[in-house]
Amino acid sequence: KKIFDPHVRFDFFDNIFWVIMVENSCDNKAPPCVSNILIAKSTTSDPSLNPIDWVFKRIDARIKEFHWLDYPGFSFDHEMIYITANILEATNILPPGYTRTPLDKSYLWVLRKSNLKTHAGPISLGQLQTNTPAVRHAGWSSGTY
Repeated sequence: KKIFDPHVRFDFFDNIFWVIMVENSCDNKAPPCVSNILIAKSTTSDPSLNPIDWVFKRIDARIKEFHWLDYPGFSFDHEMIYITANILEATNILPPGYTRTPLDKSYLWVLRKSNLKTHAGPISLGQLQTNTPAVRHAGWSSGTY
């Protein structure tokens, strides 16, 4: 597994730090490619290195068998965290006759901050997708858009 593309932001709404990274496992010999979004949230405004001061989550971001996640970005407001990433084709493991589409899509995950406040297990979301940009309105739920 490879972990890469770390991003760190300070959340002025909650006075905490957020960190996201991508975890990919895409064997050169055989599918499936496994992609996860790793999220870490500090519990205070002091980003100490003590793991007890952080909440860690993993989002299963597998979209398609021969694809992997890259180039994540994120932002937040007072209630939600928004994570974007590109889904790229793993061209080195495609079966014969597979139609090539190097950049498949860009995705947006919308998560309620309140769902990320405890050390509970991994987050698993339904895979919803659209080619239309997402606009969040009051009352929207967490999900993948």
